[in-house]
Amino acid sequence: MPRRKNVRSAPLNARPMIAGHEIERTRTFANMVVHALENSNVDSTKATYKSATRNYTEWCGLAGLTSFPVADSTLAAWMIQSMVTISPNSLKVYLSAIRSDSMSSGHPWELDGNETVRRTMRHLKRKYPSSKKGKKFPITIDVLMTILPLLPKWPHLPSMAYDDPLFATASVIAVTGLLRGGEFTFRSGQSRPILLQRDISMKMIEGVKTLVVNVRQAKTTWWEHDSFVPIHGAVGWRCPPSSED
Repeated sequence: MPRRKNVRSAPLNARPMIAGHEIERTRTFANMVVHALENSNVDSTKATYKSATRNYTEWCGLAGLTSFPVADSTLAAWMIQSMVTISPNSLKVYLSAIRSDSMSSGHPWELDGNETVRRTMRHLKRKYPSSKKGKKFPITIDVLMTILPLLPKWPHLPSMAYDDPLFATASVIAVTGLLRGGEFTFRSGQSRPILLQRDISMKMIEGVKTLVVNVRQAKTTWWEHDSFVPIHGAVGWRCPPSSED
């Protein structure tokens, strides 16, 4: 049996994150920062992350591999082996835990958007598909143009309630960009990113003034890249979240 190597559980404090920084010379400020970092997650998330990281470090120990700093090839091998006991959805949580623990321990982290991890996850999702979800009614441009006139005072934007133009804008972007509606909606406490004003810009693409939207990745899918969605033919449109035409 391979000897155990570099086995450890999740760290109890975040002090390594400020190691080597000048703020360490001021104990009061250093303690404030460490306290904030240690309490950035709720207790239930801390417990989940600790269990997930322990699973990874113990596997590395049994395999004779170094757990931290995290190497993409080592992480990919652990991901494949882990599918024996966990689902792809749970694997996302485990990966977030490993990332958090690595950064808390003061190790360099350079795997955001990593191609090896991304391809491995894509392979595992195909090999171990999740249970089928209920079918949803597809929203097309025709369907959307039937829904939007039902908004009060449509299409006179100055007279409409503020949230209604926001809904219309997000819907048009989502449909034309073939996105999921969930990428523009959120609830308090969830990790999914929301559409912000800084994510919307006008750019020249092949000589055409085009509205471009940056759809950010959620923190639980750090191995993916942000998506940039061009909305062609947007000249003259007014975007409610922005103060500019």
